[in-house]
Amino acid sequence: MDLIPAMQRAGQCLLNWADPQSEALSAGGYEVAHNIGRWFDAVLRLEHTIGFTIPPEHEAKMLRLLQLLTDNPDRMLINRPDLPWMAAFNNVINPHNLRETMLVHHALVRYRNREPDAGRTFCESLNRCFTDAGHFDATQLGAAGSVPFTQDPSHTEPEHPPHNWFDATATTGRALEAVIDFHQATDDPLALHLAQRLAQHHLEHSTNEDGSVRSEIIHPENVGHNHSYHGTLRGLLRFGLLTGQQSYIDTVAATYRVGLPQSVITESGWTPHDLGVTRFPNDDGDPVGETASVGDNAQLALWLARDAGQTHLLDNVERIVRSRILPAQVTEDHLRDNPDVKFGPAHLGGWGAHLPAHAAMGFALDVVAALAH
Repeated sequence: MDLIPAMQRAGQCLLNWADPQSEALSAGGYEVAHNIGRWFDAVLRLEHTIGFTIPPEHEAKMLRLLQLLTDNPDRMLINRPDLPWMAAFNNVINPHNLRETMLVHHALVRYRNREPDAGRTFCESLNRCFTDAGHFDATQLGAAGSVPFTQDPSHTEPEHPPHNWFDATATTGRALEAVIDFHQATDDPLALHLAQRLAQHHLEHSTNEDGSVRSEIIHPENVGHNHSYHGTLRGLLRFGLLTGQQSYIDTVAATYRVGLPQSVITESGWTPHDLGVTRFPNDDGDPVGETASVGDNAQLALWLARDAGQTHLLDNVERIVRSRILPAQVTEDHLRDNPDVKFGPAHLGGWGAHLPAHAAMGFALDVVAALAH
């Protein structure tokens, strides 16, 4: 199975949305501060792995934008309400972008030999904001007060959570993997210390040792996010593999075997965007599906097979790639056969949310980058 053509298409799609003739970047499904971190992570990985060509003018444009969005004391990706073209976007401090901030700092160190100072500054801020109880205290950010804090219920924490439990997979949990990446690229001891703090909290609060999905995560009142939940599992597995702590590996393996098939992903690879509350229903009122979590699931299976001796899971990887990921990519055939779909050449190679039939696809720039990752 040759995946390079699909990856080339994904890379070209990412370039399409970074038009060097414009200083703006379309949100393409989500906010700019989120997408730019994903963009750098994906295209630089593609360059490193398959020799994908990034035109200098595209990279230069994105570096200028990156400088604007990280021009704050924390070097965190934050939208800029003072930029006229960004005025219509959601210009807030958004802890959902902790992962994306760490992804871009890691990518520039590893693939562009940048100095790690900006990434270390961000690690210091995240370590300061992450309390011993596992809360993200945004008042400890250097940028606190300069931009409002998000009110998105999936990215905030209740002031008095019931039973002292709250879902932080969409904020600090999903950031763990990127913190580990940064540590491995820099050997930074603070990043390892931060990764340990994040991992300890999320092993206890975001998983069950027997592999079942925590009932709170899929509770009808929880505003959960499948891609972030999968991302938290990815980080926990990576931490276990990095440190040799078998409890992390065993818990993620059990969750992959028991909890995910029961609650989070079907055998064919269909995954809902939402866990708990259905925030984004399809036309039938059911949760809309999306492909980022599908890629996460295949990645978990690959790591468990390659690095944890569970080689039987390679069958899962191939089944998911063949039955869900590749058919869900927007191709020229898709555009030709579905002229009523509001896609154009800029969407070629993309992925996003999807409805029951692959012909009814959505598109989101961050999902394209997540699959390329």
